[in-house]
Amino acid sequence: MIKSMTGFGYNEFVYNNFRFIVNIKTVNSRFLDIKINLPQELIHTEPKIVDLVHNKINRGKVEFNLWIEELPQTKPHIKVNYPLLEEYIKILKHINVKYNMNSQVNITELLKINGMLKVTYQTQHIEYNRTIENGILKALNNLNKMRAKEGKILYKNFIFLLSEIRTNLKKIKKQLPIIMKKYEERIKKKVLDLIDAKKYDENRILMEVALFADKIDINEETERIESHIMQMKDYLRASQPSGRQMEFLLQEMLREINTVSSKIADVKVTKNVIKIKESIEKLKEQVRNIE
Repeated sequence: MIKSMTGFGYNEFVYNNFRFIVNIKTVNSRFLDIKINLPQELIHTEPKIVDLVHNKINRGKVEFNLWIEELPQTKPHIKVNYPLLEEYIKILKHINVKYNMNSQVNITELLKINGMLKVTYQTQHIEYNRTIENGILKALNNLNKMRAKEGKILYKNFIFLLSEIRTNLKKIKKQLPIIMKKYEERIKKKVLDLIDAKKYDENRILMEVALFADKIDINEETERIESHIMQMKDYLRASQPSGRQMEFLLQEMLREINTVSSKIADVKVTKNVIKIKESIEKLKEQVRNIE
């Protein structure tokens, strides 16, 4: 089943006291274009992540972002600024002596002084491993779920528009016998206007009609369009990406219907040709977003 090239994938997980946030956005593009944004600690893993993305996505512009947040440690290391503490105590003692005071040193208040305590956490080295890879794969799977969901909507639109093309094609084919009959009557009228009605050559008129029939024969074109419609439906149901093949088929369908238009100069046929062209243009617009 077809997938859209537009999607969004997200995953957040915790490993070894770090929070990993994976954010992936995709939009339509003629080819696969991958942009990777990584923190400095994992910049060396870019080739591996590109491979992961490439294995999951075949076409589209991909923006991959990975952020890392260090979580607070459960056992922080607290260091007292003893030189600063001793200086404060020294000043308080000096004040007591100078002003004959007997105030007690409040250690709690002293520790609140800015710069008195330094809290540090042990920085851990981040190593790319299977856990991180699985977290990235989950985000990619979430992305593909969204792309598949969008693909189902596109599939319904495609089936409807292909059905419209087939319906209008049948209307064109139904007009051919009527066009032929009108042409035959027009030829006879011209002959009767020019010569004696009793002496005109019926075989000559039939030959002219046969030549006209050969000129406006569109069986080859309509059969090709029908074949392209069947191929399009096969690609819509295929498990492999087929957006580019479908683009080619639509271009061929447009070429065939243009040939039909050039062969038959009839108002009703022209109306149906225009409707088919409109459907093809809508399909071309939508196929640009198919992987």
